[in-house]
Amino acid sequence: VRIMRQCLEKLRLPDGHGPVAVPNQKITPPPRATMKRSMEATIHHFKLYTEGHHVPQGEVYAAVEAPKGEFGVYLVSDGSNVPY
Repeated sequence: VRIMRQCLEKLRLPDGHGPVAVPNQKITPPPRATMKRSMEATIHHFKLYTEGHHVPQGEVYAAVEAPKGEFGVYLVSDGSNVPY
């Protein structure tokens, strides 16, 4: 639990009250208060959860050194919004 708290503190701004989610409104849902006031925000929320996010087509490999070797993740995308 201590390590998780340290990670959260590193993610926050210096005052300790910064955002943890990505500020890009294309991939994060709008705040609930905004959805109650804005029809566009409600539509964006609905489309985000029904259609999902389209990632670009391509392949990527990311690796990290681990104590027992290398941990790697290889992702392939066909450009659709489904993970298979």
